[in-house]
Amino acid sequence: MFPWAAPIFHTGSSSKPKYICGSTILTERHLVTAAHCVYNSDGIKQNVGDLTVVPGMHNIDNFFESDLQERGVKKIFVHNDYFFEHGMLVDSDIAVLLLDDPITYNKLVRPICMWSDSDNLEKIVGDEGFVSGLGVTEDGKAKIPSYVTATVVERQTCNRNLERLFAAKARIFCADGHGSVPCTGDSGSGFVMKRGPRYYVRGIVSFGQFDPKTLTCATDKYVVYTDIAPFRYWLTRNNVGSISLYKSTSQTVRDIKKNKPAWYRVNFPYKNILPSVVAIRVNGRTICAGSRASNTERSISLQHTIYTSV
Repeated sequence: MFPWAAPIFHTGSSSKPKYICGSTILTERHLVTAAHCVYNSDGIKQNVGDLTVVPGMHNIDNFFESDLQERGVKKIFVHNDYFFEHGMLVDSDIAVLLLDDPITYNKLVRPICMWSDSDNLEKIVGDEGFVSGLGVTEDGKAKIPSYVTATVVERQTCNRNLERLFAAKARIFCADGHGSVPCTGDSGSGFVMKRGPRYYVRGIVSFGQFDPKTLTCATDKYVVYTDIAPFRYWLTRNNVGSISLYKSTSQTVRDIKKNKPAWYRVNFPYKNILPSVVAIRVNGRTICAGSRASNTERSISLQHTIYTSV
């Protein structure tokens, strides 16, 4: 139902994996999540060897199913401006996870589109988005993904609702869930908006408010999201395109044996930011290059035969 969602688990210290946060698939090896999700309760950064993501998971209790794509984390990129002050987020609650092995896309596992419209928050005030996750629900802890819809509100309205003044330069936005809000466990999940036939990630669940009466999340308070749009350049520096065969592997092998060229497609997670020249690198060495087909295309097809050295 939400093919871009990938739950994050801590698998290092106990026999039973512990669900931590949500994340969103950008490419076969890159996920975006909240920075606070990669730190423990003592403020210490998690060991990458202790983290596992499972894209396509439908039931949180079925971690050990053989058909699931468990992937380890190779590296964590946290934004340099991320910090809390007096226990409260100030800015830049965003991180990228680099996986040790690529994800295989299928009907249950697909990447999200990166936001490509204006960064101006005023242009999305009043627009609706939704968040999917495995956070706490009215019935307790969720075992299967659920979702809530929310409407983006003005910054001043958010300040009044949360009784807090956010700095004008803070790269966040707030959304009204109309009685239903992302809750504990939904941190790091994407705030997704539909534009035409496509779904785009615009935000990341950062934090909500606690209700001391119900001892759970306050449904009458707004939830704060990290605004992804201002971080697009930073994300491109911690993200890479992927390369795939244009034809099937068997057909490509037959073409090569017949001394015909093999076709490759270079895919990018973002729209309208393609460089004029693209390099394909293997083990850090550039083996060939190509140029973009047009200003609007999100993929580049290169006609080339790649020979590996043995």
